[in-house]
Amino acid sequence: MTVRKRYGKYYYTDFRLRGKRIVQKIPGGISNREVAQQWENDYKLRLLRGEIGIERQNPDVSVLVERYLAWDRNNNAPASCRRDTIALRNIIRGARLRKVSDITPTAIEGYKERRRRSAAKRTVNIEVKTLKAMLNRSKEWNLISANPISAVGRIGGSESKPVSYLTTEEIQALLAAATPAYRPIIYTYLK
Repeated sequence: MTVRKRYGKYYYTDFRLRGKRIVQKIPGGISNREVAQQWENDYKLRLLRGEIGIERQNPDVSVLVERYLAWDRNNNAPASCRRDTIALRNIIRGARLRKVSDITPTAIEGYKERRRRSAAKRTVNIEVKTLKAMLNRSKEWNLISANPISAVGRIGGSESKPVSYLTTEEIQALLAAATPAYRPIIYTYLK
């Protein structure tokens, strides 16, 4: 029995579940040892069934990926599904994510820094965005209790090249090189 009376009048439960020690005062002012033991047995059963949540949810990332990609195939275009599959594969392998507990803001920021050396900002942002979408969907499905990287932002800065304009000399050279048939058309587009 793991029910003990403390301080002369209150019963406490003290047991281990999946490597975690749980010590808790039995509520309701129970003064009978047998009733306290029955409460503890019921409490353990509810913990094991997942009806109450002291245990931190820590499923394998592969389970979340499978479920998300199945949902993705049913709700998005094939091109989007391919992009999401590749993005998740890259970020999970690159950041070495096995369990949900491995997904931390520090791990993702480190991945972004390493990945930025070999990929464009846009690519890295898509990978992080897809992982965040998968975690948000998993939270909706009650597979995890919270998105651990909800505060991780995207890599800032412009992802496209700046627009360049022709100089006056370049315009004159273009018009001089154009054939008489195309000169009015090019001139119209340059205005």
